[in-house]
Amino acid sequence: MTVVHAIQAKEPFDNQNTAHTATAASVVGVGIFTLVIVLLFGFLMCFGAAKLSWCYNIFYGASTSTAFLWSALCFLNPTLYYSFYALFLDPVCGRRAKPNSKNGV
Repeated sequence: MTVVHAIQAKEPFDNQNTAHTATAASVVGVGIFTLVIVLLFGFLMCFGAAKLSWCYNIFYGASTSTAFLWSALCFLNPTLYYSFYALFLDPVCGRRAKPNSKNGV
C-alpha cells in the first residue's frame, strides 16, 4: 500500500496535530497583537516627550531649530526627559492659581 501511495503522490497519514497547530497559531497571534500594542504605547510615550519639549522650548523663546533638536533628543530618551521635566522644568508645580471670583478661591 505504501508503494501505491508513493506512485499516486499521496500521503496516507492522519493529521492528528490540528489542535496543536491551532494553539500555536493563537499564541503567535496573541504575541503579535501584544507586540503591536507595546510598540504603539512606546511610540506615544516618545512622541509625548518630544511634544512636551517642543512646547516648553517654544514657549520660552527658543529658536525652531533648537526646539527641534531638543525634541529629537527627548524622542530618543523619553524616560529621562519626563523625569527631568517633572523635577526641574515643570512650570506649573511652584505656582498658585490666581483668585477667581467665580469659584471663590
